[in-house]
Amino acid sequence: GYTLSGSKDSWKRALVVFNAAGGGREIAIPSGSWQIFVDGQKAGTVPLRASEAVIMNGRLRVPGRCAVVLGEKS
Repeated sequence: GYTLSGSKDSWKRALVVFNAAGGGREIAIPSGSWQIFVDGQKAGTVPLRASEAVIMNGRLRVPGRCAVVLGEKS
């Protein structure tokens, strides 16, 4: 994945993660107040209330064959 920062919109940073594997994967993510905005099923401009992706204890669980976008609001 990769992190974008310095944007001129309401996000301080965005983290984009791709999982091409058939099964779920768990990765460490940078510290911060991350929220899920895009997963394999939904995308929006407000955080997703329910998602197949899960953030817990500084780690992100990404479903198989999925892209996830996390955002950290300014």
